[in-house]
Amino acid sequence: LEIPCENIIQINRPVQTNDIKQDCPDLSSFTILIVEDDETSMTIARSIVERTGAVVMEAYNGQQAVELATRSIDLDAIMIELKLP
Repeated sequence: LEIPCENIIQINRPVQTNDIKQDCPDLSSFTILIVEDDETSMTIARSIVERTGAVVMEAYNGQQAVELATRSIDLDAIMIELKLP
């Protein structure tokens, strides 16, 4: 799954998630599991994915991700951090 969003970020101050303006596709029929162990990164990822209209599920480690993925028949995609502990 690819989310082709164009981001415009103001860089004259710290970046806030509201600074990101996107032209994203409608993914309102999708359920996406985000796997991320860092709370700040999870917040940013969730904010971006939610702007597409997708339903977001969250897991903070691999074990939670496997449990959620095996229980959810409606899961369309998984976004996972490549360097989970």
